[in-house]
Amino acid sequence: MAQMMQTPTGPARSATRAGPPEHVVTRFRQSAYWPGWGGDADPSAQYRTMDMIKNLLDDLHQSEQIRAGNDERLMTELTITGVHMHHNLAIIEKGLNTEQGAPEWLRGIDHASAYADK
Repeated sequence: MAQMMQTPTGPARSATRAGPPEHVVTRFRQSAYWPGWGGDADPSAQYRTMDMIKNLLDDLHQSEQIRAGNDERLMTELTITGVHMHHNLAIIEKGLNTEQGAPEWLRGIDHASAYADK
């Protein structure tokens, strides 16, 4: 989990183990928007910690991603079971992520074309 909490400039700010051992809590997300704290006043800018949380959401849903059959899963893809966001707080649940994605036949349907303008 320590590796997961790394950002390009070092560890994520305020990563704290709290509650049961299967939870990691990150707090003080507001600093991502404060330039004086290494953030950016522009909400569309890339934030280190916010990017980490977005990546964890992608890792949580790894079983839904269309990938090559021999693509090895990342450690975080196998060990994140939940990500909960609150104002200035993120709770990351750790555990064994073994949930199955949708079946292959369903993933291959071009559902988007049903909503395309004709």
